[in-house]
Amino acid sequence: MDLSKTSYTCKNILPVIAGIFLLSLPFGQANAGSSTKSDTTIRISYCEFHTTHKFAVESVRAAYKRAGINAEFTSRPCRRSLIEANAGRFDGEVARISGVTRKYKHLVAAESPTINIEGVVITRSEKREITQWSDLKGLRIGIMRGELYAERGTSAFEVTVAADYSQLLKMLVKNRIDVAIGIRKDYELAVNSPDFLNEGLHIIGKPVFFAPLYHLVHKDQQDLLMKLNPVFEHMWNNGETAKIHENTMKLLTKSHSPDS
Repeated sequence: MDLSKTSYTCKNILPVIAGIFLLSLPFGQANAGSSTKSDTTIRISYCEFHTTHKFAVESVRAAYKRAGINAEFTSRPCRRSLIEANAGRFDGEVARISGVTRKYKHLVAAESPTINIEGVVITRSEKREITQWSDLKGLRIGIMRGELYAERGTSAFEVTVAADYSQLLKMLVKNRIDVAIGIRKDYELAVNSPDFLNEGLHIIGKPVFFAPLYHLVHKDQQDLLMKLNPVFEHMWNNGETAKIHENTMKLLTKSHSPDS
């Protein structure tokens, strides 16, 4: 008997037997080391200073839950939130205006919005009727850092930039600016603070900006949108998103009231 041939034959048969054994295993067992989206927690950043993003967090959270995807939300300074999501440090960013992906090219927007925003003009003493950006000419203007619509709309003017809404409104109270540009929801909550209740702050004219905001995911997580797009569309069209925002407003208003 030729032992060398027997040894050679065994060496060639063993890999074949091993392969057959692996193929016979159930798919989940054979791929025990791999993870799926349902096992993974998706990390989403949002702007820590924007009340609007607090509303968006709740509607985006609900969409992920409906899609069966785990998600957690982390606050960052407004522009930093976008930069870090674009760099892949987060899997997504909660919500931004259409077109932001032209600059932040690693982010992909959902097809349906998750919240609308209105950019309004706030003042203490200005009497001018303001209905468009050009009406701001000659005024001292304050805007919020990271609010892209306000940065674009006031690009032809000199502006003072505030870090949060409290600082923005305090500039009005102290007569450092004539008008402030802000998001209606954020202003309505901030102005109910004891610091501003009796300061005569109010909205003038018509909104100078209106736009829907869309949830963003990093391009490496783009397959998430296959599940999320129909969910966002359904929630938006059947009024569920609006209902979530109404409930969020009630909770935030209660927490901001002087008696809470």
